[in-house]
Amino acid sequence: MNKRKIQTAALLFSLSTAFAQEVAEPAPVVSEWVPGPQYARMVAEQKENTEPTEVQLPAPVVPEYALPEAEPLQTEEQLYPEVSPTYANLGRRTPDGDWVTAQFSQPLVPREQTRVSVLGYHNFSNSKRPTEMLLRTAEFCQQMQYIRDAGLSVITMQDFLEWRNGTRRLPERCVLITIDDGWKSVYTDAFPVLRAYGYPFTLFLYTRYINVSGASMTHEMIREMIQQGATIGSHSSNHLYPKDWKKKEGNPEAYRAQVVREITQSGEKLRKLFGNCSTYCYPGGYHTPPMQEELKNAGYSAAFTVLESKVECEEPIYEVHRYMVFGVNKEIFRRGVNFDGVPGVVPSREGIAAAAEAAKAFFPKAFEGIVEFPPKKEKKEKPAPEQKKPSEPPPAATTEKTPLQNPAPENPPDGVQNNAV
Repeated sequence: MNKRKIQTAALLFSLSTAFAQEVAEPAPVVSEWVPGPQYARMVAEQKENTEPTEVQLPAPVVPEYALPEAEPLQTEEQLYPEVSPTYANLGRRTPDGDWVTAQFSQPLVPREQTRVSVLGYHNFSNSKRPTEMLLRTAEFCQQMQYIRDAGLSVITMQDFLEWRNGTRRLPERCVLITIDDGWKSVYTDAFPVLRAYGYPFTLFLYTRYINVSGASMTHEMIREMIQQGATIGSHSSNHLYPKDWKKKEGNPEAYRAQVVREITQSGEKLRKLFGNCSTYCYPGGYHTPPMQEELKNAGYSAAFTVLESKVECEEPIYEVHRYMVFGVNKEIFRRGVNFDGVPGVVPSREGIAAAAEAAKAFFPKAFEGIVEFPPKKEKKEKPAPEQKKPSEPPPAATTEKTPLQNPAPENPPDGVQNNAV
């Protein structure tokens, strides 16, 4: 037993002594590196312009989660091959897809050089007095003629989305035609004009105003237009105004339910009725961050406002500008299509005026039944009401009689009684 203790103590002493020496000794000095024969041979081979000895490296180990090699980027033609036109100059990439332009007459330019003017319309008639929301059919035809005369390219909504997403090029000056609400006059007045010119257009419909009265469009009317150049977008379920939204702002649950009903459910209903619905138009242009978040969740590709400006490729996709063309303000359309300064383009004021006769010769039906209305009389401002004088205290009671306004004569003629009271 004592022998084993002595051996153990000796072992511990030797280990501690070795550890103390290792710590106490300074680090060894590394001598300068001297190239070996293999390095010298490689340098000699490079100096003689000979290929160095090829080193065979082992194949890399690819982990199971590694992604496959990326495919080469596709060209524009591969991404969007040419389509065969089935209506006017329009075709579909898939049987149930939206319309795209098969071929443009104007040259394509880099995306950042394109500007798009989005025009917004509502109602049409030649027999009713023009208002902000109602444009004369003849004037609408004149505007469509000017677009042709000025060499502007009318694009489809799908053309616009592909360009905005960076996957397609367009001509330099483009027009996108949109029509809000769903008035019956879109089918009876505007559609014949658009069909005559072969222009595509987008219908922003609110679902409560479809197939419900004599002034709204039927399902059959809308489906017929879809087959001839129309694309469907949502304009909400009930076309609520800002005051209707602000009433719910104090109740988050009610506000959220209204957002879903107006944005998500309207799109679902339109897709069920007509197939596709990928864009949205804010009623009155009113929008909030919760609305835009719901648009993303509901799968909308773009949303449109009522603020004027040409659209460029970096436009915020849920705040796209539009020119709302009013029936009582000709300057709005002029601003929308004003690309003055482009060589060879007639300035828009003169061009629009000249387009009237050309439009009448091209599509005379749009100029039938025009009713002239006398100019509205300007309402005179009512004068400010006079300030009432402070009421005077009633006169003190008196026993004296107040004389009558027309007192009876003191001596009436004979036979006439004095009946004055």
